[in-house]
Amino acid sequence: MNKNKLSGKQKNKLQQKEILDKVPELSKPAFKHNYPAYLVILILTFILYGNTLNHEYTLDDAIVIKENEYVLSGTDGIKDIFSEELFNGFFDQKDKNLVVGGRYRPMSLLTFALEYEFFMGTPFDGLDEKTIERKVNLNQPRRFDENKKEIRFISNFRFLHKELFKCLFIEDTVKRTANIENLLSKHNMLSAQEKQVIRDNLSFMQERIPKVQFVSHFVNVLLYALTGIFLFMVLSFLLIKYNTKKWYFSFPFIASLIFVAHPVHTEVIANIKGRDEIMALLFSLISLWFVIKYTSTKNILWLALTFLAFLTAVFSKEVAIPFLAVIPLAIYFFTKEKFANILISIVPLFLATIVYLYIRQNVIAGISSADITPELMNDSFKDMNPSQALAAKIFTLGYYLKVLTIPHPLTYDYYPYHLIDLSISLSKPTVIFSLLLNLGLLGYIIYLAFVNIKSIYKSISNNLPKIERKGNPVLAFGAMLYFITILPTSNLFFPIGVFMNERFVYGASIGFALILAWLISVYLPKYLKSSSSKLYSVAGIFIILLILYSFKTIDRNKAWKNDFTLFETDVKTSVNSAKSNCSYGGELVKYSGWKENEHQREQMLRKAIKHLEQSVKVHPSYADALILLGNAHWELNKNMDSTLLYYGRILELNPYHDRTRKNLFETIITQEFNKPENVNSSLKHLHYLENISGKITYKTGKVEYKKFGDLSWEVNHHLGRNYGRFRNNLDSSIYYLEKANNLQNGNLDVLKDLGTAYGMKQNFGKSSEYLGQALKIAPNDATMIINQAMNFFKMNNNAEGLQMLEKIFSINLKKEDAQSLLNMVQVYRNLQMPEKEQQVIQLIAKLDPSLFKQQ
Repeated sequence: MNKNKLSGKQKNKLQQKEILDKVPELSKPAFKHNYPAYLVILILTFILYGNTLNHEYTLDDAIVIKENEYVLSGTDGIKDIFSEELFNGFFDQKDKNLVVGGRYRPMSLLTFALEYEFFMGTPFDGLDEKTIERKVNLNQPRRFDENKKEIRFISNFRFLHKELFKCLFIEDTVKRTANIENLLSKHNMLSAQEKQVIRDNLSFMQERIPKVQFVSHFVNVLLYALTGIFLFMVLSFLLIKYNTKKWYFSFPFIASLIFVAHPVHTEVIANIKGRDEIMALLFSLISLWFVIKYTSTKNILWLALTFLAFLTAVFSKEVAIPFLAVIPLAIYFFTKEKFANILISIVPLFLATIVYLYIRQNVIAGISSADITPELMNDSFKDMNPSQALAAKIFTLGYYLKVLTIPHPLTYDYYPYHLIDLSISLSKPTVIFSLLLNLGLLGYIIYLAFVNIKSIYKSISNNLPKIERKGNPVLAFGAMLYFITILPTSNLFFPIGVFMNERFVYGASIGFALILAWLISVYLPKYLKSSSSKLYSVAGIFIILLILYSFKTIDRNKAWKNDFTLFETDVKTSVNSAKSNCSYGGELVKYSGWKENEHQREQMLRKAIKHLEQSVKVHPSYADALILLGNAHWELNKNMDSTLLYYGRILELNPYHDRTRKNLFETIITQEFNKPENVNSSLKHLHYLENISGKITYKTGKVEYKKFGDLSWEVNHHLGRNYGRFRNNLDSSIYYLEKANNLQNGNLDVLKDLGTAYGMKQNFGKSSEYLGQALKIAPNDATMIINQAMNFFKMNNNAEGLQMLEKIFSINLKKEDAQSLLNMVQVYRNLQMPEKEQQVIQLIAKLDPSLFKQQ
């Protein structure tokens, strides 16, 4: 046939037929491993990401590693990793329902747990951990929500583990030591020897942190290199007609290197948390490779391996599920495999998905969108009307194509309102352009789907041996892969919590790499005459592109060194983002407390306040920014009024806000409420907190406002203490202490203070009642034992009083108990019991000789 006499349309059809005729039958494998190419991909990957190996933890690494109780527990946490929602390991309160649908991605957490088991250890190594756990978990508090349902919290033992580990990242030695001692001091059940072992372990662990971070980053880079290698293997087989002697300029190799070098992947690789994305794509490609092996050999073993590989992929992250469609499409477009065989080959993919979804549903059964209170940081479309939300979704689809084509600037933060704000509309030129572009691509895909389904139907209905594939297989598969993998994160079908993120385009970038490589290595050379010009053109364009991508990737990696560097870098890009400004402001507050920054402390705090105020300006109800603003004002000038102003705004929005409660009553701020010289200001501030009216939204939709003082036992406890200790107003003291006890029944400190207050008021019966409850919790508290004995004596019950005092001689006493023992001396003296009197005097002499001499 004379090709010169054919029309353009006829030439195109003939060309497609020639391409299809050259596609290998999978029953006759012609694939050979290209080990030099594998080595190049491996080396290039480590060149590109070698500067991340000594990086620290960043961003979401706290959620999945350094503050995840399951991961920190090593192999002991594996059961929880597979049976609990991901965020349950991070938050002290369980089942918080922060994101729609929950998160269940156990495989990457499993790898982190194994790294910690083998390279880090725990603070309790060398101790009987079960015994330590039992001691620390004594008196585990119980808390209930507004519906009187008990709230699940982290155990005291794992909380101690997490908090001790967090101390390792405090670079100031004095602060780190003080924090560790403060944590250990709260656990009197631990012996001095046990506490010393914990201190020693923490010292060793701190030395290991750089090592375990290196291992984590190394594993990420290695897994990414393997992804590039498997991508090349798959493409080399499926695109075997494009393999040439000069493999380094072949279509499969160019596509693979474009993928490996693309800067948009830096977030996934440089952020250790991104391992879930890496593993999901890697094992999806391995699944595709196993399907190829099955269709080549018809050996059922490959189907079993496909099931295991894809199960690993979906358990890594649910983004692997779209490969249910991608894998059969790859076999369909690039081979001549029969349709029935394609269907058989994907059965294990469906089985793996069903297993995953069944287990996931059982683990996250209680999480639904109805339980989640809308919050802008978890629902970027919260304040948008349907038209604005649709415009935002269309715009992001266009921006994904932009960031793939021109990957600059890059940022971790696409939260409100960096790229998209409330001015977005369907009439904006950028939205219209994105709509037309994506509709064009989608139209092309729909057309291809229609003609190929028609061809399949024709083949089956006419019992034809082969299916005629329609369209350019590379462009068709590349476009379909891109859309299939990007749509689940597009917000079009279900909310994902944020407008967009660079990691969401990770798998879809394979489609982009395929099409770009095809344009460079196949399409462009058609218009060049000589073979040398074809080679030089392909080589030149590819090398320039690879250099540009590589430079951008290596440079972008620098931003991921640690949180401070990342936030400082990206806040310059995401200027109008509430998240970036909040994150950078928080880091400035933290770093301002470092000794090395002492000379610029005030400057850093004022800069932090500026960024945090910008964050609140963008998002007025942003609790994270408000609490950091309160912290910044406290650190700047110990201004309690300013601090409580911002904390109060949070409590108005959510009076159950746990982090605000902890900041008020479990930090250095708490000490201000316990100083006698501050009693006037303390009462003013505590009454301010007491009277804050907070909004409570029930699951039924009912809204109610309650005073913080009617919900918080802590504010009542501190009011009771201040009135009793520093104002000698016993009536007010008892009123607030009783209220605290009703809100948090069984709290040791509240019971002790109630016993003391009633004793001072001469109500010895009530005092005895509360001290009795307290002694059930802490039976070896010397001061309470003596106070309870004094109650019995005051009620003329000398026998019980003496019996109570006898307990003193059978418990371990501390130096601070000596002052209380002086009361025993007087009791025995009054009762004319000289032997007992002398016995107590000897105890005092051992505990605190100086105190005894004063007597």
